[in-house]
Amino acid sequence: MDIANVTLHVPASAIEAYKTTTPWSEFGTIKAIEETEGIESVEARGIAIQSAGGFINISGLDNNEKVSFYGIDGKALGSATAINGTTSFAAQSGSIVVAKIGKESIKIAVNHRDRFIDPKE
Repeated sequence: MDIANVTLHVPASAIEAYKTTTPWSEFGTIKAIEETEGIESVEARGIAIQSAGGFINISGLDNNEKVSFYGIDGKALGSATAINGTTSFAAQSGSIVVAKIGKESIKIAVNHRDRFIDPKE
């Protein structure tokens, strides 16, 4: 993939750092996004995200709600549907995964040990 033809969406407060830091600066277009927009929405819904043992566990979802997962490069990794408000997804330890819940997206560091993900981080 030629990243010179790809748009990278980054937190507004860090856009200059991304524009001047390799490999991020190699993206063709770098656009700012509001940092807290998705986080506030997810937090207001009471959604909890936990990364443990190479799995991402998400609770507080609507029943049958679909969560899509993407690599930090934007490549689709898969999706999962909530059963009784909870879903899990296996991901490579040490990776960063983006979970799209409805219209909101949250970055998750996938750990090999138990860790609660605070949506404000």
